[in-house]
Amino acid sequence: MRADTARNSRLENLRVSNNSGDGNNGAAGLVAGPGSSVKNCVAADNPALPGIRTLDGCTIVDCTASGNGLGGITGGNNVTVSHCTASDNVAVGINVVTNSLVTGCTSSGNSVDGIVTSYGCTVSDCTAGGNGRFGIYADQGSVVRGCNATLNVGSGIVVTAICHVTGNTCDENSHGGALVQSGLRAIGNSNRIEGNSSTFTYNGGTGIEVLGHFNLIIRNSARGNGTNYSIAADNRYGPIINITANGTSAVSGNSAVSTVASTDPWANFAY
Repeated sequence: MRADTARNSRLENLRVSNNSGDGNNGAAGLVAGPGSSVKNCVAADNPALPGIRTLDGCTIVDCTASGNGLGGITGGNNVTVSHCTASDNVAVGINVVTNSLVTGCTSSGNSVDGIVTSYGCTVSDCTAGGNGRFGIYADQGSVVRGCNATLNVGSGIVVTAICHVTGNTCDENSHGGALVQSGLRAIGNSNRIEGNSSTFTYNGGTGIEVLGHFNLIIRNSARGNGTNYSIAADNRYGPIINITANGTSAVSGNSAVSTVASTDPWANFAY
């Protein structure tokens, strides 16, 4: 269904499947024009197309895209994707462009990445698991907050530069592939990486990996990775406290002394 020439439309309660067309020429199972609202729609098993595609300024709410041949949900600039599910699509599950918001979504089992954003986007409270490459990939100036990236073949979360990456969980990534990947990877400069957890990355991968410069790395934790932290030169980070040793006493009662071995408010932990 193509409505890309209809501006400010409302598309609701639609079911689209087994459509054909040229997905590289703007076609999709469902296409919405600029400023439109897409709600409670399902796009499934469109063999050579994205499931749902919108132009700029749209909202996509409570929709499902599964089993499509050229990605799940694809949005333009200034798009909001909220409480949607993209699963088992060929290519990327959810893909949006500049200044967009992806919130409360699940993107899993897609052949490439779970969620991909361009510049200045926010990804919050999302789950990205079991994807064929990265769970979440966010470009420059983006925020990735409160997300769960687990069991992806590549890295769980990847950001480029000037991003805020806070309060995310990355578990058991680099799963099922031959490449050594990371739970959380920052490949550019000037990111703030705070309060994240990365555990049990497969293939000897790294828990939290920072490749760029002038990044700030504080209050994170990592456990059971091949290397818990790998941070390039010319970055700033709180102390990395090794508390991997076993043998602390059990606790029963109303008080116990601290076993985290640091009172530094910026400390990162390997546990």
